[in-house]
Amino acid sequence: MSDIKKYTIKNDRLKLTVLNIGASIYELQYKNVNCVLSYENIEQYIENPICLGAMVGRVAGRISNAKFELNGKIYQLDNNENDYSIHGGYINLTKKYWDLVEISEKDVNPYIILKTKLNDGDSGYPGNIDIKVKYIIVNATLRIEIFAVSDKDTIVNITNHAYFNLNADKTKSIKNHELRINSDKFLAAADNCVPISIEDAKNTDFDLLTPKSLSILDNLTHVQTLKFGGYDHTFILNGNLPYVTLKNKSQNISMEVYTSYPSVVVYSGNAIGNNINMIGSKSFNHQGICFEAQYEPDFINKDFLPNYILRKDEEFMNVIEFKFN
Repeated sequence: MSDIKKYTIKNDRLKLTVLNIGASIYELQYKNVNCVLSYENIEQYIENPICLGAMVGRVAGRISNAKFELNGKIYQLDNNENDYSIHGGYINLTKKYWDLVEISEKDVNPYIILKTKLNDGDSGYPGNIDIKVKYIIVNATLRIEIFAVSDKDTIVNITNHAYFNLNADKTKSIKNHELRINSDKFLAAADNCVPISIEDAKNTDFDLLTPKSLSILDNLTHVQTLKFGGYDHTFILNGNLPYVTLKNKSQNISMEVYTSYPSVVVYSGNAIGNNINMIGSKSFNHQGICFEAQYEPDFINKDFLPNYILRKDEEFMNVIEFKFN
């Protein structure tokens, strides 16, 4: 008997189903279209090899050499992928069964609040940390509020890993979508996807200030996008809103992304592979796209990036919004 539970909230515009495993977005329906990829079998969320729909952390992204220094002490982390630590190591938010705190199913601003905790030393990180996520529907916007408190100085970088596909027919890829990102700079990455430098996006595949069709994924020209078969990169956001716009003209659906975070990792599903059973389709590369709003990955090890230390007893709070039109 599975321990997985489903929680659903809706208004007259959006319908959201969240799972307790990973606090994962299972379905997000707008105009009767599920706008995210979902595993065919709910049990697949237990292993969740591609972090589908899940909250990821305590630190999203990669930590180079699976270690960092804080307050003069070196913390050795799980190196759970090659030579680095990814998405919080082996003990992470994606694998956790979150507890329901509260659910409001009223028509106006319905919400779900889930909580979990990670212990001092889990995957090598310092601090016992209490984490809450609140999913709230406001008109046609899904707002995700992320809270955390630690009893030691630590690093926290929590995001959501939903894969968006605005086609009703999930046998269709994201290549019929259009993407705009309010960003002039991106982080170039080494072969292991760890950031190595801040680069200018102008007149490259990363210049998305003017909307581009994602058919560009078949016509890539930049050494960075060619290396990864698409986008798997951090865009440093400039001050203009909305930060991201994804549009599917054939379905007449668009989605805007807003966030309190300074950057968004865009992953165009380059390595989804073709052996996962999804609702409505077998999986394939470029079937979905992720907008992982977060602090710049590996900031703790990079002098060229800002530092974001969560101090003992301070509250971590960030917001990610997906607004549908």
